[in-house]
Amino acid sequence: MPAKRRVDFQTGRAERIAFPLYSLGQSLSYSFVTGYMMLFYTDYIFIPAYAVSVILLIAKVWDAVNDPLFGIIVDRTNFKGGKFIPWLRVASFGIPLSSFLVFIINPALSMAARIVLVVLTYFLWDFTYTLSDVPFLSILTVMTGNLNERTSLISLTGIASVAGAVIISVILVPQLETLGFVPIAGILALASFAFMIWFPFTARERNRVQPKVEEKYKIRDVLTYVKGNKYLLYFFVSFSIFGLFNIPLGNYVLIHCLGSLTYVAYYTIVSVPLIFLVNILLPKMTKKYDRLMLYRIILGLLIMISLGQFFAGYSNWIVYGVFYVIRYVLVIAAMILIITFATDFVEYGQYKTGFRKESITFSVEAFCLKFVGAGAAALGALMLGLIKYDGILEVQAPETIRWIWILSNFMPIAGIILSLPLFFKCDFKCSDIQIMADINVGKISREDGDTVMSRKY
Repeated sequence: MPAKRRVDFQTGRAERIAFPLYSLGQSLSYSFVTGYMMLFYTDYIFIPAYAVSVILLIAKVWDAVNDPLFGIIVDRTNFKGGKFIPWLRVASFGIPLSSFLVFIINPALSMAARIVLVVLTYFLWDFTYTLSDVPFLSILTVMTGNLNERTSLISLTGIASVAGAVIISVILVPQLETLGFVPIAGILALASFAFMIWFPFTARERNRVQPKVEEKYKIRDVLTYVKGNKYLLYFFVSFSIFGLFNIPLGNYVLIHCLGSLTYVAYYTIVSVPLIFLVNILLPKMTKKYDRLMLYRIILGLLIMISLGQFFAGYSNWIVYGVFYVIRYVLVIAAMILIITFATDFVEYGQYKTGFRKESITFSVEAFCLKFVGAGAAALGALMLGLIKYDGILEVQAPETIRWIWILSNFMPIAGIILSLPLFFKCDFKCSDIQIMADINVGKISREDGDTVMSRKY
């Protein structure tokens, strides 16, 4: 007799396999572009650090319009194939292609030509990533209405994202010095497409909640929704401040302080089992402990680790590696939790405003994630310019190297501290969000739900 399917398991097996595979393909692109784009610009095609900073800042101004606008478009659009799935099908082709184009700029071209190509290729990648990010984050809310299942699926995507970063760091980055960026980018583009293409053809949008108003709502309705969803604003503005100061100088530390970029492969290999352990244990821990409390603990630990790493120094690559690994694992755990909070804000937003705007909610998250990635890179490039970093030089001045070390440790600490006032305004309980989700789908009445929540919202 076949085994009985779990009652609360709403997704199919093919979806549960394809969902993290899509994340893996997306991670290959995201990890390589965001992790090594700035190094490619400054040290391989020799774009001045100040110019890189300006380009990335302009990109974020574009994102400020592009991401929310695309969220509105998604929420107002219903294709025959679904609300989110058609966008993911387009992105399955767009992300691999645009990721490849970012790294094929010839350093022999004039400076003006290189800068124009940098702008065009980066903006194209950023746009195609928006086509993927908002629908991919949003679709989870219509695949299943069970918050524990959502957390489990997000945990799987966390494992897949880590796997993508591992492939980049352990297998491909050590080959950069011999193969160069173009062959590596081509391999990644093919792999990214192979992993991403399956999910848009297996996913099902089964948990749609009928809105109380017509789908073609006005901008005023969007503003009302965002204004009423205070936790969405508090949390992601706080996260953006924290992430903005987490400037990506790790590659420069490895090259100029420790002496080789290949150390990233050693540290990543050690990190892998710990990260997989986090992805296994985190869903279990969130059932026992409030996710917001766990996130607060992680922020505190990150401050202590950054201070410890600075005072330990970089003279011993093993000691540095211990701090590197712990910090990396904590950041991964924080990112997993951050994604789960976005689904909470969908439920809270509908409970408070009467509007269910998955794509608006996730467009805010997508914008913040991309702002953190490119905004931190822009700030990092600005810092490199201020300390007189020159990518043409094989050996940097001792004072420049000293400042690379100081900034890489103390900027993240400053970001966490500055983000705390807004973060502590997020005083909701995750158990209450589950009750709101049950109210939203009609599982329980609002009157009954309000009586069992920990407090009034």
